[in-house]
Amino acid sequence: MELFHFYIKAFIYILSFLVSFYGLRALNYEKLIKANHVTEARILYALLIMGLAYVVGSFLIQFLYMI
Repeated sequence: MELFHFYIKAFIYILSFLVSFYGLRALNYEKLIKANHVTEARILYALLIMGLAYVVGSFLIQFLYMI
């Protein structure tokens, strides 16, 4: 049963990651970065995606286990 819960959580986090990636593609963040700081901008973009995915995934997992 615990393995089933692990798979559910992993699926929710992966789905949250994909949705976060898809959603953040709508932002035009190129206006916010400095010139010649492409690597830093990509790192920040990846961290934003991971952070948003974690928050959304945690919310969904908590909501799922409350029911």
